[in-house]
This record gives sequence, structure tokens and C-alpha cells, in this order.
Amino acid sequence: MRAPAKYRGRTMKAAQQRKGSTVAHHISPAEKQRRQDSVAAAIHSAWLEGAEVSQETQDDMQEYVEGGITVEEGLARLRERIDRHVRERRNTVA
Repeated sequence: MRAPAKYRGRTMKAAQQRKGSTVAHHISPAEKQRRQDSVAAAIHSAWLEGAEVSQETQDDMQEYVEGGITVEEGLARLRERIDRHVRERRNTVA
């Protein structure tokens, strides 16, 4: 995969930071399996606690497993969804 023209000539890390997100590149099969196991354990743990993991969050987790986003990006997305949910609840209750 070739970087867009505006990012050529810079280091990939600098280009990714400028773009505002990190694009994970090829991860090894072992890393992908490790990530899949971690995600499965997290979902199972939530289930044991009586929580449900939304489809949006599961989709983000799968994107992480495949190397499309970092843990930090996934957590940022989750925090945004939680914040949005809290704001919506406050508007409904008030």
C-alpha cells in the first residue's frame, strides 16, 4: 500500500500523526491471535459481570484484532460513545 501523495517523503509515523490516526500495518499471525484471544477474554469478562458489549464496540475490537486501529484509538472511540450516551441520558432526564 502506497502512502497518499501528501504524505510521501515523510516518515510513516509523522504522516500518520499528521493525518490524525495511526494505520497499523501488517501484523503477524501470532500477534493477530494474541489480540483475538485478548478481545475474547475481555468480552467474556464483561459477560460474566453481567454487561453487554455493543455491536459498535465489538466492531472496533475486531478492527483492532486486524491491525486497523490501536488500543488507544479503540478506547477513544469507546469513551466518545460513553460520553454521548451520558449526554443523551442527561437531556432525557432533565
